[in-house]
Amino acid sequence: MGGSTLIVHRVLDHLVWWDLDSGAIARSTRAPTPQTDGSTDDLWIGADNRTLLLRRSGLGGNNTALLAYDPPTDATRVVAGDAADIELSGDRTAAVVCSKQGDGTVLSLVRISDGAPQGKPYSEQDKRFKSGSCLPRAVSADGTRVALWFDDALRLVDLLQNKVVSTVPSTSAHWSHQLASADGKLYYVGYKDSLITYTELPTGESILQVGQQILTHDGGRTISVLADGSALQVRPTAPGTNDQLIAEAPRRTPYRKPGSTDLLRLSKDGRLLADLEGTNVVSVLDASTLHKLATITAAEPPAPAAGTPAPILVDTREPDFQHFFDVAGNVLTVSGTLVQQWDARTGRELAHYDAKALLPTTGSEPRTSIGPYPAPNKVAVTVWGDPSVRIVDITTGTVTETVRTTEDVLAVQFDPSGRYFGLMRRGSIVELWRRHPLRKEIGPLRSTAEDSATPTVTQFLDGDGHFLIAANNAVRTYGIEERAVLESYEFGQPPSETSSSSSLFSPRPYAFMDMSKDARTVIYADPAGPGGVLPLDPRAWQRDLCKAIGNRTFTAEERRNLPVRVPEQPVCAPG
Repeated sequence: MGGSTLIVHRVLDHLVWWDLDSGAIARSTRAPTPQTDGSTDDLWIGADNRTLLLRRSGLGGNNTALLAYDPPTDATRVVAGDAADIELSGDRTAAVVCSKQGDGTVLSLVRISDGAPQGKPYSEQDKRFKSGSCLPRAVSADGTRVALWFDDALRLVDLLQNKVVSTVPSTSAHWSHQLASADGKLYYVGYKDSLITYTELPTGESILQVGQQILTHDGGRTISVLADGSALQVRPTAPGTNDQLIAEAPRRTPYRKPGSTDLLRLSKDGRLLADLEGTNVVSVLDASTLHKLATITAAEPPAPAAGTPAPILVDTREPDFQHFFDVAGNVLTVSGTLVQQWDARTGRELAHYDAKALLPTTGSEPRTSIGPYPAPNKVAVTVWGDPSVRIVDITTGTVTETVRTTEDVLAVQFDPSGRYFGLMRRGSIVELWRRHPLRKEIGPLRSTAEDSATPTVTQFLDGDGHFLIAANNAVRTYGIEERAVLESYEFGQPPSETSSSSSLFSPRPYAFMDMSKDARTVIYADPAGPGGVLPLDPRAWQRDLCKAIGNRTFTAEERRNLPVRVPEQPVCAPG
């Protein structure tokens, strides 16, 4: 019918074809024979405007097939079968076939004209998005890209390249089965009540599968451990530049995959990077080039004892090992109670000290927390159940100072001047103290680990008592001298948690992985996975928000749903 737009509808045992351009019936043909086994058919017109495509769905798993039906001859050809779900491309030349295999699913692309497979089958590897159900929601015009929805996140998969192109948060709604394109961009179109939404699915380079990521001190670059633990990468953080690779270095085999342990540490001046590549192996690299300077093999850490209480809320059952830089740029490793100091550029051991001498001689051995102190050759030692935090010179084993705190202190963090410290009590309750006179100034604050699986950031910003906490969907800076919150960025509830969630527990908050030293850049993540580097720039946020909503005022419902109070004056200038 040339360029005419057709629709087809079944009327009894015939198919009636309407030409929407002329409003007339174009033709009438026989209909496929109705099924009597309980299966149902969904109907499309083929790309040739002559063939009909039938998605025939039966009961049970992998019981869906795509058939090509030729009305003049009443012939039927199987395009794809043994599937759990099938979605057609917008041009009806290809189909995305999803089949259940074991405890997962496999997606494949087939050409409708002959059923030939295209590209490579795709199966989800990220356990956060792995499901035993077929989840294709919408397909691109040519079928090469498909949007999958799981746990309030959309994943755009390229079936020709067999990779995930992008992941964005998206709450549940009613959606079109076709991805829309405009100006070179791809959109997922949905509707809920009177609202129509367009969710952009970035189609640039494949997303970087990162296991752990930190910021350089100025926030200008990220340093990442890839999800499989195979390599380190340095990339810029400026908008539109994070596809650029500044430096890359392979990691030691077998790869230590990122988990709950922090693998990466930067020196005080930001020039050196310490990477935990094994249970007790630390590599020191140039933070800009990732050139390896030294490899440190520390003492083997003791395995966690059965029944040992967890350090915060959860016992990770990982060996008791830490590493960090001291103020002089040396690397310190802590294996249980043994502290070793190493030259960062040569890997030579400079000193060692065993804090076991500070433990009680009777009863079960308590846990210890050993951390940096802002003075050469010194560490802060906290013994659980003992309110006295001891400052120890590791070159002599001498306790040089004792700071008396609380009975349930778990760990302390001193500011660069040594005049202030943050104290963590059982339950991850944070308090902020001054040294002289010794007293608590702020706290107890809300627990930083109400969800033990969600990363948080706590750090001093300077030597003037400014302490930052990124947790509980907010980034807040406290002034110990002012005894108040000086600055607060409220993220609100994550979008994937505002609707009904698959979780049976309390909504999970945003995760915060790292902050720049000036507290102007944060690495965050939505509970569903998407996230990245975010400059804390309210003016830029305002510009982007006003652009997105067309410089209009907020509706009453929008005001109610925003996480913070909206000022009475217009946020966006008209026009």
